[in-house]
Amino acid sequence: MKLYFRPMMFLVLAAAAQTGVAQSAAFTAWGEFARVSGHGLSPITVTVGSVPIPSGGHPIYWAKRTGRAEGGSTDSLRCPALFAVVDSMRQFRLPTPQPGDPDIKIADGTIYSLTVPSSYHPAPATNLDKITITSGDGPLAEWVKGAFTKLEPCWSPK
Repeated sequence: MKLYFRPMMFLVLAAAAQTGVAQSAAFTAWGEFARVSGHGLSPITVTVGSVPIPSGGHPIYWAKRTGRAEGGSTDSLRCPALFAVVDSMRQFRLPTPQPGDPDIKIADGTIYSLTVPSSYHPAPATNLDKITITSGDGPLAEWVKGAFTKLEPCWSPK
């Protein structure tokens, strides 16, 4: 894959390199995934966002991990696995609504969640239209655990 840098894109990347992409408040978060457990596993939340890129440029994503003592941040320039995680967010098959009184079974008390923008109003119209799903097991739990594994080698200290 060839990356062609335009002058404006270079300025954005230079600013990101100086401040640390995941550290800059100028880059808005748009999604997150998390694991919260009541059985000794430390809670982990990964927040994901994009660096503003001029029209026609390639997206650059950033991620920040919180909830663990070491925390950490990364971006898709240093960690190509972040592209795969973001792409898999788009491919994740959402569950269908099942109205009624669910038969709730909690195995180990671990809850996984994913919050992403919805397609009601495509960006940049609003950052308020989001979908959040939670689950204690199943495809969402497997996706979150897989995303954590893919990103594990990418984290730099806080």
